[in-house]
Amino acid sequence: MRTGAAYDQLIADLGATFRTQRTWVEGRGLFLIAGHFLSSVAAGGWLFALWWGNRPAALADYRGKVVLLNVWATWCPPCRIEMPSMERLHKTLAGTDFRIVAVSVDEDDSTVVNAFVRELGLTFDILHDQTGAIQGIYQTTGVPESFVIDRDGVIVKKVIGAVEWDGPVNEALIRRLLDAR
Repeated sequence: MRTGAAYDQLIADLGATFRTQRTWVEGRGLFLIAGHFLSSVAAGGWLFALWWGNRPAALADYRGKVVLLNVWATWCPPCRIEMPSMERLHKTLAGTDFRIVAVSVDEDDSTVVNAFVRELGLTFDILHDQTGAIQGIYQTTGVPESFVIDRDGVIVKKVIGAVEWDGPVNEALIRRLLDAR
């Protein structure tokens, strides 16, 4: 667990915007930060790393969006099976307020996740939580597990196991959530 001076310095480096976002995110149980591979949990905020980029990313970045949050691992065959359907759904709903956030819980470093993402040609948001903390936050029992989250941050569907995300039932649910204001 990362606490004390290191956590305080991280907060100071990110500034007041980060504090505002952190408040909203803590209420949802998830905090994401990009650009640094942080392998620990900070006091009151869950830290992950967006493997490609330097800008901070928080769940607050997705506020007002419909989100498919997927917890997965590169070593998981069902995860590999469902990823192409997630990519197709991502492309189908491009230009809308729908986002896919797939959080890898691989214990290995980001090179493993990087290679997997490149191999499958994934273009949606991929994050990496080497600690697996997200599994405790969302009380998952394995991988893959997915959550459809509405614009207000409410989980409206939980799925255990691989799913064809671009199938008619799932796409209809997401479109219905997109249409709700």
